[in-house]
Amino acid sequence: MIYLVLAVACYVSTSVTQKVAALWGLDAVGVNLMLRVCGALLTAVLLACSFNWQQPQLAAAGLIGVAGGACAFVSGYAGLRALDFGSLNATWSVLRAATVLPVLASVIFWGELRGVPVRELVTKLAGVTCLLGALLLLGGGKRG
Repeated sequence: MIYLVLAVACYVSTSVTQKVAALWGLDAVGVNLMLRVCGALLTAVLLACSFNWQQPQLAAAGLIGVAGGACAFVSGYAGLRALDFGSLNATWSVLRAATVLPVLASVIFWGELRGVPVRELVTKLAGVTCLLGALLLLGGGKRG
């Protein structure tokens, strides 16, 4: 649970720092670059301290990482540009609502909810529905 709390706190902090950068008129490419470089450096330190370099999947993991990194950069850049035209709550609500697509893929293609008891399934679906409603309401704020 502590990792989830930490992830949410850092996720929120990332959103706020990007809005501050947009308000200050900072270059979106530079901000996005520094965000990714900092993440890469911290990852490299963690990797050097704890990684098993003998893994046979290292090449595939590297390719997936490069593809994911490229998508993260484009997403970050586009998100920063979107902040020039809308409010933080609207922009980030829409971006975060995009997480619905991987969740649906997990359910449909990878069968993540197969074998889940009906009561738990209903509870999870109700939670996702409430979350989507909350995102829509949060995204309806004023511009600027």
